[in-house]
Amino acid sequence: MPLFELIYIYGRLAVRSIARPVASGLRKGADMNPKFQQFIVQNAQRTQKDEKKVVDEVAQTLVFSTMAGSALVYYMRRSSEKKERLVEEALKKVPQKVHDRLQQMQEKVSQEVRNELLKELREELLKELREELRGGQDLKVGLHF
Repeated sequence: MPLFELIYIYGRLAVRSIARPVASGLRKGADMNPKFQQFIVQNAQRTQKDEKKVVDEVAQTLVFSTMAGSALVYYMRRSSEKKERLVEEALKKVPQKVHDRLQQMQEKVSQEVRNELLKELREELLKELREELRGGQDLKVGLHF
């Protein structure tokens, strides 16, 4: 027997079992409430069933609607909680990603600053060396005269 049929059979059995005490309460309520009694009588006349069967059907409808609504609310809440959990997990990862990115940027900036400082130092050293060499050439030039 397919799973769907089993679920249908046991679900229907559960609805009927739960609906019996509800139907009993509805019958007692129908005796005390004239509008509800009128509703039951009108439906019984329309469907050509006795009042007991109509009350049983109303009870089953109420129980089924309540069970279906409860299941719907349960699954919606569960889905919502799952989405919230996924968002929280993603948000937990954000600080680490930001930290990693900042560290990469610091390393890049540090490397660029280091390279710039080395370039400036090299240029200064070359300039000093040229000046020394010119000074030495001036001496040599001076000696040649």
